[in-house]
Amino acid sequence: MKKYLWEQYNGYTEMTEGKDITVVEIQMIYKELMDDYKFIADQIVDSIDRNDYIALSKLIGQRKQIQTALDEVDALYGDKLHKRHKVPKQIADGLVKSAYFVDARGEEALRSVCIGLESLNETVRTFVDKAVDGTSVAFNRGNQMHYKVSRDLLSKTTNGLLKMANTLKK
Repeated sequence: MKKYLWEQYNGYTEMTEGKDITVVEIQMIYKELMDDYKFIADQIVDSIDRNDYIALSKLIGQRKQIQTALDEVDALYGDKLHKRHKVPKQIADGLVKSAYFVDARGEEALRSVCIGLESLNETVRTFVDKAVDGTSVAFNRGNQMHYKVSRDLLSKTTNGLLKMANTLKK
């Protein structure tokens, strides 16, 4: 509904300005004229390569007519015709600038994250080293205690066996 009303409004303003063709139609016509101009330019190059000067003169005349039509359309609708192309170009320029900005800021953010991860890694490594050292000390003490207990057990067992042997001998 809004689109229909907008088209009606555009049609009304163009009719009141004495123009009975919409801006969209003018843009299509302008684009087709530009495509024809490019095609004629390619044909001119081909006719020069073939040394066909009769076709060249006809093509130059056609190119002149198309150039005149393009100039007239540009003179009548130049502001409206190029105004609509300006907005996407501005948006594209803004996106390019923001991409460069994000790229520059992204490098800085990535660098700070890497530095933070490196410091975290160093901290974790020191904790692991301390834990391994503590575990090593605990294992050493455990081994020492096991050795003492085993030695005491062997000595008591030996003493007990000697006492039994002495008792049996008597």
